[in-house]
Amino acid sequence: MRAQKGKWVLIILVMIFLGCENFYLSESNIIKVTNRSKGIISDVLIVDDTKLLSIVNQHGRAEWNDSSGIASRNDTAFLVSTDNNGKVLKEQQLGINANWLIQKVDSSIYIMKYSKDRTSIYSLSENGDHLSLILNSPLYLRSIIKRENDLFICEGRLQYDDNYQLFEVSKKKYKILSPDIVDQAFSHGDEIFELARDSDSKSYIFQKLLKGEQKYSSQTILKYDRKILPKTVKVFDNQIFTLCQKADSAFLLIGDMKGKNEVVKVFGSENRIFPKIMHVFNHKIVIMVGERGTINVENHFFYSEDNGKSWTEIQLHNSHYSGPVAFYDNEKNKSIKCLLGVGDGKIEEFNF
Repeated sequence: MRAQKGKWVLIILVMIFLGCENFYLSESNIIKVTNRSKGIISDVLIVDDTKLLSIVNQHGRAEWNDSSGIASRNDTAFLVSTDNNGKVLKEQQLGINANWLIQKVDSSIYIMKYSKDRTSIYSLSENGDHLSLILNSPLYLRSIIKRENDLFICEGRLQYDDNYQLFEVSKKKYKILSPDIVDQAFSHGDEIFELARDSDSKSYIFQKLLKGEQKYSSQTILKYDRKILPKTVKVFDNQIFTLCQKADSAFLLIGDMKGKNEVVKVFGSENRIFPKIMHVFNHKIVIMVGERGTINVENHFFYSEDNGKSWTEIQLHNSHYSGPVAFYDNEKNKSIKCLLGVGDGKIEEFNF
């Protein structure tokens, strides 16, 4: 016990010496989502204050095929519903050897089954018992941005190795909404935004899609310097938050809808740091960055409660894990709940 306590004292002293403004060890809750042997959590969604949904993949046993000379296995996916303490409420098998995602769009929950040449979208009933197939698409889709009646606005590719674009998808057809190469798209209220690469300059732009009678047009809001790589963008209270990378450092830009953009925070200017995840709510900012070590990547959380003026770093229980990650905005107490997969069928819970 003394040796363990001395270890953390040493870490804290080192952090103070390195100049970190605030630092504390995680006192989060570890939730066991599944007891299945070799069960790996591939996606998680916070439904509300009391309920979680997870995709759990159970690896089958590898078997050798003498005729082909290849070893293969069958992996089975399960949709698992648990409460905040990890108590399993419901579990249903989804299928074998397929990839699955959970998404919440407005108040509806969708389950996506995707492969290189097809994506199926299912709706989940309110009680979580039943999946209803809505559409099959020949596109490779990775996320649902918005639903408008029977139409889905989605990020996807025409073919598996193509660039991502924005599509309008229905049961019988699809069309391209944005010709730009899309790195990220999301809806904010009734508006759709995208982080894209300009086809002419090859630099990154942040733009708003404007819906016309026949097609969408785009309005460029921000242009980024060609030397930086924007990782992810969020919008809150008419501010634009961009988590970027340049060389071996990560940094945060905060801009506005008029094109203003400035650096607010640099993470690890002397270390090999790269950006991973960001979430913004009620002027609270949560960011995960990775630090490249000699063998492993060490992941760190930073968060600010005052729109980027001051920052706190959180030491994770197992910093080698970085996903899956889910966020939930609690409108009642204006807080952020975060779930982070930490291996062995477990999820670490943070509250900011």
